[in-house]
Amino acid sequence: MRFLSLTLVTTVFMVTSMLQADYSIHLFPVYEGSGDQTKPDIDDDTVVWQGGDTNIYWKTGDAEPNAILVDGLQTDPAVSDGVVVWYDQRDSDRDIYGYDIATDNILIFTEDDGARQRYPDISGPVVVYQDNTSGSYNLLAHPIGGTASAVSPVSTHQLNHAIDGTVVVWMEQVGGVYQVFT
Repeated sequence: MRFLSLTLVTTVFMVTSMLQADYSIHLFPVYEGSGDQTKPDIDDDTVVWQGGDTNIYWKTGDAEPNAILVDGLQTDPAVSDGVVVWYDQRDSDRDIYGYDIATDNILIFTEDDGARQRYPDISGPVVVYQDNTSGSYNLLAHPIGGTASAVSPVSTHQLNHAIDGTVVVWMEQVGGVYQVFT
């Protein structure tokens, strides 16, 4: 009976060891610049981040990093399918901008509308961001080349959102506690 018990433990150990050997971790710096390099995002082999100079940078594979240079304070970048989005603060206005890596074109989703849009996320051709036009924080979905529309027009104060494909998740306060919706 003891022999059987020992065999079982050995077998489990060997299976665990084989499962752990299926991958390895390689640590390497994406960019080491002056100042803080923050808020990274990744899609396939494209990495984006906010540089210490408040510009947005992107890098694909082993290539050198590229800066997306526009006026204003850029923050919170996200990337999907070769399009980088961020929110840009100029004066008291916050707007959503984008950059198409393949065409080298700046995309403007919102601009000088007096509202405060921020925290963009992107999946494929759809950008989702928080909009403070009405005094509460609602989420808008904005297809590239299209028009923005409310993700959920019934709810208010939507926070901490994410998008994957055509599904958006967020949290909002209901009955004094935060709940997650999709």
